[in-house]
Amino acid sequence: MNENFKVVIKHLAVTKKEKVKKVSETILFEAVNFSDAETKANEMIEEQGLKEAIVHSIVKTFFSEIIEDPDGSHFFEAVVKESFENDKGKVQVINVKSLIKGSSISQVSQVVNKLYESSTISYTIQSVKKSSILNYFKSVGEEE
Repeated sequence: MNENFKVVIKHLAVTKKEKVKKVSETILFEAVNFSDAETKANEMIEEQGLKEAIVHSIVKTFFSEIIEDPDGSHFFEAVVKESFENDKGKVQVINVKSLIKGSSISQVSQVVNKLYESSTISYTIQSVKKSSILNYFKSVGEEE
């Protein structure tokens, strides 16, 4: 079963002012484990020809939903508080975190509202913030 890993890659990049600078990029990889995530990150580094690149850190992370809008320019992390009645008739409250690629906080909030519009679950959007994640690499050919 695949999981998600935030991988921070440090490498040299040329700025708009044509200066060489060490930068950090956070990429989300779908992988089987930490080793697989590192392998995928190193393959991406090689494919993109990043200069003096290293995998700086790998952190396992969880998103209940990952939605990519092809017109979106940034990833946003949305936290939604869900309230529902459990099997024992008690109200249960959980926080659900989603990663959504969109163009603005308000547009991402609309996406979240649309996700819940036909649901019987009571929900409140707790937060929507721009994520440090720049890209998402989903495993190819894997069944969910």
